[in-house]
Amino acid sequence: METNVISKIKDFIITKLSVDERVALEGLNPVAEKPTIPTDEKKPSTEQTPEVKMKEAKTVDGLVFAYDGELVIGTAIMDITSGTASPVMDGEYTMEDGNIVTITSGVVAEIASTKEEAPELPEVVAPELKMPDMKTQMSNMQVSLESQISSLKKQVVLLNKVVNEILNTPIQNETKVSKNWEELSPLEKFRLSK
Repeated sequence: METNVISKIKDFIITKLSVDERVALEGLNPVAEKPTIPTDEKKPSTEQTPEVKMKEAKTVDGLVFAYDGELVIGTAIMDITSGTASPVMDGEYTMEDGNIVTITSGVVAEIASTKEEAPELPEVVAPELKMPDMKTQMSNMQVSLESQISSLKKQVVLLNKVVNEILNTPIQNETKVSKNWEELSPLEKFRLSK
């Protein structure tokens, strides 16, 4: 019975849907994809952003932080302990090298050394220079999410159309041929007598 229903649904899809709708249905994925930042080949804009090489630093508590460039005051820093980048909570963190790093709003606010002679750290003149990179990434992520939402909306409309067509298609009951007792085979008579 299931194969009959499945073949009827396939026939319905082939006869009632356009080629574009069939291609859209074939592309359906029941598990939603995780949002990703578009790579260079998917970016809608034509300007190229330089590849960012992130550095990592560990705390004595086992947290892993990632940052671009040098770990100095004004450096944006992310927590990658769980495998995905998330903002670092505000607070003081003791690094494996002994330095105590104070984080405020995801940016290094202060670095204190526990060593007697602390090397002088260069100040970053314009910490906001790193922000356009993050703004660009957020913008690209928003474009990616909006395109995924748009695609999902189209698929929902298409699925609604298919379901409504299936529900509105009249069901044809199979007609049974009735036989007289004399016309039945011995096997059929045996089955009916049980």
